[in-house]
Order: sequence, then structure tokens, then C-alpha cells
Amino acid sequence: PEEFAFEETRHVSLYNIKAASEHFLLNMTATFQDIVCPYIVELIKECSQHDRSNIETVLMIDSIYSVTVICSYDLFDHIDIDGWFSTLVEELAQESPYCSILRRRILEVIGDG
Repeated sequence: PEEFAFEETRHVSLYNIKAASEHFLLNMTATFQDIVCPYIVELIKECSQHDRSNIETVLMIDSIYSVTVICSYDLFDHIDIDGWFSTLVEELAQESPYCSILRRRILEVIGDG
């Protein structure tokens, strides 16, 4: 049964671009942790400096937060969880035209942590 489940998930990632991309990201993060993790952490730090009134910027921040959820196991030792958590809670209170997109992702980040 385990082999069947493994084969099924492997085939899903062959035909689903999202699953294949997540699998690639996980492999890159695990294989090149010393290079990829600091880069992701730097992207997270830069998120706080961006204006959230532009949809392109909000979608970029959303994708960076999505990466942190996917790679949370590998990023655990690289991120100051307490400091970032307080930043995320403050970000939940912000009002912008596209705040619902980020609120959903922030709740996913907090729920995963």
C-alpha cells in the first residue's frame, strides 16, 4: 500500500504544475539549504518594506509567505519566529485594498508555525 501511495503522489506531481513546483522547491531547499534558506529569509525581511496598495506587490508577498509555509521545516533554524510572528500580527491589522489576500496567507503561516 505504501508503494502505491508513493507512486500516486509521484504521478500527480508529473501532471500538476503546482505540485511539481512545490516538490522542486522542497528539493532545492533541502539540497542547498545554506544558499536557499538565507535568500528566503532576506526576501521575508524585505516584505515589511513594501507598499501593500499595489496588487503586484501583494501577490509577490503572498508568494513569499507561501514559500515559507512550504519550506517551514528547513527554515525553522533560520527565522526569528517570535519577531516575525509579532510582525505578522501587526500586518493582520493593516488596511489596504488587497489586505484579504495577505490575511489569508498570514493565517496559513501562523497556523503552520
